[in-house]
Amino acid sequence: MLTLKEVSKILGVGTQTVTEWSDKGKIEFISIDGEYYFTRDSIDSFIAETGIQLAEPMVLDIEKIMNKHYEEKNILTPEEIENLIKEEQKK
Repeated sequence: MLTLKEVSKILGVGTQTVTEWSDKGKIEFISIDGEYYFTRDSIDSFIAETGIQLAEPMVLDIEKIMNKHYEEKNILTPEEIENLIKEEQKK
């Protein structure tokens, strides 16, 4: 899972722009406690549909990099977020 800040950095736009695109349904996202989270697939789909040029290349081992980031910040890992999302979708 990618955060709003990570997606804005990848796409080379501000977080407000990503929020607006998301709210308009242009980028699929999950909201947990008011925070926006994005799957790599949702970003790939957005890029394919819009043809937007990436400001920062998405690396193949992005999950590994993100896990390190989450461990350092002592917050939920992508797997934990995925589990929360699955639980919310069951409701």
